[in-house]
Amino acid sequence: MDSDASNQPLLNANQRRHFEVLLASLEDALAEVIVAAESPDRGDDRALAVVRHDLPDGFADAALPRIAEAAALIRAAAERWQLSPRELSLRRAVRATLTAQLIRLEESTVEGLRGYGPIDPRASAEVDPMIAALHDIVADLLALLHGRPFRDAT
Repeated sequence: MDSDASNQPLLNANQRRHFEVLLASLEDALAEVIVAAESPDRGDDRALAVVRHDLPDGFADAALPRIAEAAALIRAAAERWQLSPRELSLRRAVRATLTAQLIRLEESTVEGLRGYGPIDPRASAEVDPMIAALHDIVADLLALLHGRPFRDAT
């Protein structure tokens, strides 16, 4: 009976799916930690987010070997438990991100701001052109993603 049990997968299909999602999520989180740990001096040229590089001294040196250990454990579990990797499409991820931002921009014209209270009469002349320009840029990035050239901005 033991030999029959040893030939059977350790986890059933639902259990494998659970671990595929859990461990893939952990891999994603660890990848974010690596980026944060390895890039403390990376220039971040954002106007509306100030990234405080406040990881403790020596964090990267101490964390990266532990992250490598976790990655090795995940690889071993994936092999032993017959977990299937998910396929990540950068094109789909970028398209989803840009499409979501495009929709948010479309909803953020002065007309869309009415739910936030009274609109200053000057807002339309300033806000709408800025939103339109950002919308055009995001639309151009989506076009580029689909292999089409940018629109003529003139």
